[in-house]
Amino acid sequence: MTLKGIAASISNTVEFKSIYPTFMTNAEFATKLVDNLVGSLVPAADKAAASVQVAAMLNAGASRSSVVVDVIAALNAVPSTHAVFGAAALAFDNKVDVAIYYSVDKQQSGSSLAGLQSVISSVTNTAASVTAAKASIDGTASAGSTFTLTSSVDTFTGGSGNDTFIANYLAAATANALGALDTLDGGNGTDTLQITNDTGAFTLGATTISNIENMTIRGVGAVTADTTGSQITGLTSVKVTQSTTAAVTAATSTDVAVSGASDAITVNGGKDVTVTDATADKAITIGATTVNGGSVTVTDSKVGTGAIAIDGGTDVTVTATGSTATGDIKIGQGGAATDLPSGTVTVSSAQTAVAATDVTLHAISVKGGSTVSVTQTADTSKAGTDTTGSTVTQGAVTVAAGNTTTSVTVAQAKSTAEVLAVTAVAGVTETASVKFSALTAGQTLVLGGLTFTASAAMTAAEAAAAFANLVKGTVPVAGDTQSGGVASKGTYTDAFTGWTSGAVSTDTVVFTSTTANTDVANLANTGTGTAVVTTTAGSAATAAKTGVLGVINGTVLIDDNATASVTTVSVDGYGDSSKIGDTATLSKLANLTLANSGGTAAGDSDADMTVDAAGVASLNLTVNNVKGAVSLDGAADSALKTLNLTATGANSTFALTAAAVQTLAVSGDKVANLATGTLTALKTVTVSGSAGLTLDADEADTLTSINTTATTGTVTAHIKGTAATYTGGAGVDSVTLNTDTALTKAIDLGDGNDTLSFGALLVTGSTATLSGGAGTDTLSMSVASAEALDGSSQSFYTNFERLTLNNAAGDDDNSADTVTIDLANLGFSNYVTSNGTVLDATTAASSDTLALTNMASGGTLVIAASAAGANSKHSVSVKDAATGTADVLNLTVASSATLNFGTVTAANIETVNVTTSDTVLTDTTVPANTLTLTAAAAKTINVSGNTSLTLTLTGSAAATLIDGTNMTKALTVTSVNTTSATTIKGGSANDVLTAASGSTADVLIGGAGDDTLTANKGLSTLTGGVGNDVFVINTASTNSSSFSTITDFAAGDLLQMTGATSFKAAAISLADTAVFQDYANAAIAAITADNGVAWFQYSGNTYVVKEVNNATNADVFVNAEDFIVKLTGLVDLSNASFNSTQGTIALTA
Repeated sequence: MTLKGIAASISNTVEFKSIYPTFMTNAEFATKLVDNLVGSLVPAADKAAASVQVAAMLNAGASRSSVVVDVIAALNAVPSTHAVFGAAALAFDNKVDVAIYYSVDKQQSGSSLAGLQSVISSVTNTAASVTAAKASIDGTASAGSTFTLTSSVDTFTGGSGNDTFIANYLAAATANALGALDTLDGGNGTDTLQITNDTGAFTLGATTISNIENMTIRGVGAVTADTTGSQITGLTSVKVTQSTTAAVTAATSTDVAVSGASDAITVNGGKDVTVTDATADKAITIGATTVNGGSVTVTDSKVGTGAIAIDGGTDVTVTATGSTATGDIKIGQGGAATDLPSGTVTVSSAQTAVAATDVTLHAISVKGGSTVSVTQTADTSKAGTDTTGSTVTQGAVTVAAGNTTTSVTVAQAKSTAEVLAVTAVAGVTETASVKFSALTAGQTLVLGGLTFTASAAMTAAEAAAAFANLVKGTVPVAGDTQSGGVASKGTYTDAFTGWTSGAVSTDTVVFTSTTANTDVANLANTGTGTAVVTTTAGSAATAAKTGVLGVINGTVLIDDNATASVTTVSVDGYGDSSKIGDTATLSKLANLTLANSGGTAAGDSDADMTVDAAGVASLNLTVNNVKGAVSLDGAADSALKTLNLTATGANSTFALTAAAVQTLAVSGDKVANLATGTLTALKTVTVSGSAGLTLDADEADTLTSINTTATTGTVTAHIKGTAATYTGGAGVDSVTLNTDTALTKAIDLGDGNDTLSFGALLVTGSTATLSGGAGTDTLSMSVASAEALDGSSQSFYTNFERLTLNNAAGDDDNSADTVTIDLANLGFSNYVTSNGTVLDATTAASSDTLALTNMASGGTLVIAASAAGANSKHSVSVKDAATGTADVLNLTVASSATLNFGTVTAANIETVNVTTSDTVLTDTTVPANTLTLTAAAAKTINVSGNTSLTLTLTGSAAATLIDGTNMTKALTVTSVNTTSATTIKGGSANDVLTAASGSTADVLIGGAGDDTLTANKGLSTLTGGVGNDVFVINTASTNSSSFSTITDFAAGDLLQMTGATSFKAAAISLADTAVFQDYANAAIAAITADNGVAWFQYSGNTYVVKEVNNATNADVFVNAEDFIVKLTGLVDLSNASFNSTQGTIALTA
């Protein structure tokens, strides 16, 4: 009977009606009920509000008894901490506690309502009130009598109370007081016989026992108790609380409980059997000769090698912890029908972690039960710090259904690869503390490949400054070229690599290796000057790693019975060669769930699962993270026609074999990838929810329809265009035509950004709908197919916005041919993806050209492959570009690795937008791509993207703006416009920007990286921006007034006067009547050798001059031979440093 049914019965009693008369209105009933339940512990306003709600329930039609149950349940659910009802809820709980103690624990009863009410009348929300009430109950309960047995023959008869009979071991008699001739009668009440044996073994004898309900036995040795003899009557419970071995036999009306045993436990017969074991490696056997009549509960916290064998029982529950491989768990294995449990069977086997030790769990075998649940779990508590590693191998699970078994559930810990824990060890990056000494003129210091040669006496602090604050640069060469050694005191040569250095501390500088956590070759001074090096050796770092317990799944075998009653099976975690229907077919199977496939090793997930459900016509299969293979053809079944597959939890990729299935319905929220499966009869497919599905080309042979209108997931499939329809939905559909060139079946990809691929087929037309549907859809075809179709306007396909040419164009025939595709006729003037052109292996330069004609202005060409490399050739012509003045081409080069995309020729196009794209963002390799753009009419070239790009502008001589502002990786580009000034802008990486040869006033803007800007011989302007930039002057100036301007030369930047070998640190100074040419000539005159450099300041700016040939015209600036560059503002170079190898000048502060 339900709780509300009981309440309804009580509501009809005289006692209930005496409290709540039937004549009460609903409001009166509600008020009194709430008041009786919460009393004065809840404020009146809140009680009134609650009463209104209760009355509303009654007014809505609920019965009074039903409302009482609901209100009590609501109060019971209130936490004791609740600000308003907490105290009342606690008082209610306390009253229930006392009531249970009175009626259940003490088995008391009352003859009147008032008497029963008085039992809890004093109970409040305090613990003290509970204690007092229970003490009062104890005083009224019959204490019963205590009888202590002697060495003589005892005859005891109890009374109406709860009597206790005590039988102890008698040392003087060397025997237990309980003898064969004793007669014990418990009388009325609930009586207990307490047997204690503190010497040797104990065996229950032929004592006559009647009307004693409970027997407890505690012994120091073996305990044997058979209570089935006719001399024992009325016994309902036998408990063994201590023993070595324990062997109990009881009638099916007697509950048996065994605990505290230190050796094997055996129980036969009994009603409800409970065994609790905490001793390792000891066997537990229940029902081997006589099965019990009720439930069986076994809790073994230290199983070890001990076997657990159970026959019979209704509900059977086994909780085993710490098992090993040598002892198994067996349920219902006796062979007789009565040995099979009839109720719910629940088995839990848990590993107890032991660091650095592999563990194998018990094999588990179950026969019978109405429902069966087997769970194995792994203990990961020690794995995180286990440096040796350990793996748990879960036991094989075998389940054989009984005649009434309807469902089987097996769950194992997920297969995981073992990972050894690693303790972190801090690495040490090598450092060298270098103490410098004073230098005399001509002495050298050589450290890290950089040489400083003193030209004048230097203090130790000045020598140290020459090697301070060196960083690992990359331009103009790898390494750093100079630091604080001023040119007036000396000159640098070569470059500093392998180390960085810090600031000067008096006469000492600390150097740090650029190779972290490594014992590198020690830094040493090989010059003629003195520098003492103190090295702190580097050492490798060991990263901390958290250990992971290795887990191997056990094989799972599940069989049905002769009546075929199993309808539901769930297996979460299984090893290789698992089978459902190993020896007995599951011919009534309706629902199958598979999850987390394992394998033969820790971390494997490719286990095979074979299912024999012969005769089943329709099956619901749910998969979660399933890999490997799943065969539903365990008996070569031809009946299974319909498969309802639900993908959930995690994506599943597995080889599904279901050779007879004709209808596949996929649902859920994950992807089921069945590309390696065998579905040789499949005809119709539907996909719903947000599920995804992948089928390979094999299924196309039989498919007649695919419908994905009900899913938002991704579906990939192959079909025959004359055999199967395809109706797409809001998800992403990717469909490939398997055969046929003249299509007759409707294909509509629906919403979403979908793709239809002709593959290599030369499709000629379709008599049915061939539509991409809504969204941005792509039609993929071979170059040959495109050539075959572009001769006339095509209309047999509609609603496709993008074209992909899915193979490389041209052929390898040692002939430079052109493959021309008319995009307008194909209907794809706006977006085309090319997979490049074929490399001519004999003569690479003869590789063919892919010519795309009639592209729309603003259209996009994506080049996704470059088999021909530098000899890859594309040409793009925009429709009506010859007469247009604002035509635009978008060009994207996409790759996951470094590629040379060859040449793209774009005629009559004024703006070209180039985008670089890294197609695999999850790796650490950033492609460094190369592209040649020939766009003779292009005035603006915009470059953006996330891969490095070397852009060569052959023939793009009209460009006046090259804008790489949106590049996040390096851009290398040189203007080829020698007639008009060009502005080139870099992005956030280390760009290399070069002005056009000649004298155009180009503007170079580096941006945020460490850029290299190279001027021409004209009035170009260079702005490095943020970063440590290199300004390169490598061309002789047209004349002294034709100079490039560096707008932001600052500390950290380098000025490279290409070929310079000396630098005059002192500024040229002339009278205020001197003009600019005088200063230029004076600078030349001050230089005493070829390729020397001098500088001066004039009219608020700074100028640097290089004389190329000192032997001719040594006192005047020679046009087109000597170099001059302007530094905006008054930049003091008197303390600059100079590297004669690189020809670089740098500010020292």
